[in-house]
Amino acid sequence: MARQCKGIHDRAMGRLKQDLAKEMGIWELIEKGGWGNLPAKDCGRIGGKMGSRLSTNLLRKIATMDEDKSVNSGDLATSLSEKEKRR
Repeated sequence: MARQCKGIHDRAMGRLKQDLAKEMGIWELIEKGGWGNLPAKDCGRIGGKMGSRLSTNLLRKIATMDEDKSVNSGDLATSLSEKEKRR
């Protein structure tokens, strides 16, 4: 099971990296010469964007989990008021 999860994780990270390279307009360079020919500056930019996207998604997921716990415990009013504060 752990190997399967690692494979899924690796594919997801690769896909994110590829999508970011396309957004940044450097995907053509990677297609021509591979990741090894990419300047360190661009690799760092991709890594920084990956980190910020993952951090945001992780925080969002944690917040959703916390909301689910409060709703499941019957504290619907608190959960709804917290959602309104974030907007």
